[in-house]
Amino acid sequence: SHLSADWSPWTASFESDGTPRGCLLIDTTLVCRLHRDGGGIALEARDAGDGGLRWRHPADGPASAGGDTAEPGLDGTYAYVPSDEGGVTVLRLEDGEPVDTVGAEQGWAPVKVRAHEGRVFVAYRASGDPDGALVRAFSATGDRRQLWRRSVDGADPRSLEIAGDSVHLRGGDRTLGLAAANGRTLAEAPERCEPLGQGAGHLSCPSGVREGGTLRKVTGGHRGERPLALSRTGVLLSGKEGGAPDGAEAELIARDLPTGRKLWSQPWSGTGTVRVAGDRLIVAEAEGVSTPGLADGAGLFPTTFSGWSQSGDGPTSTLVHGGAVFVTFEDGTVVSTYAP
Repeated sequence: SHLSADWSPWTASFESDGTPRGCLLIDTTLVCRLHRDGGGIALEARDAGDGGLRWRHPADGPASAGGDTAEPGLDGTYAYVPSDEGGVTVLRLEDGEPVDTVGAEQGWAPVKVRAHEGRVFVAYRASGDPDGALVRAFSATGDRRQLWRRSVDGADPRSLEIAGDSVHLRGGDRTLGLAAANGRTLAEAPERCEPLGQGAGHLSCPSGVREGGTLRKVTGGHRGERPLALSRTGVLLSGKEGGAPDGAEAELIARDLPTGRKLWSQPWSGTGTVRVAGDRLIVAEAEGVSTPGLADGAGLFPTTFSGWSQSGDGPTSTLVHGGAVFVTFEDGTVVSTYAP
């Protein structure tokens, strides 16, 4: 299934400054966060069919260039943008129009928003005190009322993430899992962990991979291997720098998650992004895109196409929909073409 009858390959450049990250494809709109060097994040939405600009926020150029970069969240209908005034502006994704503001709180600045299954989670930093976080949850629909609030000593509000069905925060050398429904502590791990890819149910930690909900360890870490993605069938993909066969920079390794047994490994450049799409991987690196099979890694031969960025950096995000692939680069180039 292609995106729409009028989709054909295109190349565009984001108008807002910054490095595109955290892109999502929602219906026929591609929305990306653009992270600026000096701090501040803009949002830009493009028509996924032809790359045309749909809207930008802020519309007039630079976002707040404070040192603390406040990160917006997206769900299927709205973008939630922390604003200087202390609250979170709710924008309609189809046209970028503000429809509401939630969560303004005296003395607290919102620094990160995540949306998940009908709830919006906002992490705040105290204006005068960098230590500790306040997390508030709101309903994403109706009157957007507050569902719960929780203050967490020693946690970094910028570490707010969702994995599985729980809300995670890091602080010092620990990771805390909170219940999405009421904010109560579900689990704690004695190390710093982060989600294994967008919408992941597992976390990548120094000691290995943990389950998002319980923070229980599912598999131990393997020396020098960095977890990159996990398939629904329990295949863990990791990158390992150096010592790769055939003089390659790195290798891509697949393991069975529960047992840690190595399934296959392939020489790889070590740059860019790795995603799972059904029974294939989408591997986007500086040299191009390839779609090796998940079962054996065969076909890891990158091909570039018209409009591919020559900046030498690997892609910052890769999305696949139907037969189309969307790739963004450090320099603001965005390319959509047929998946290899």
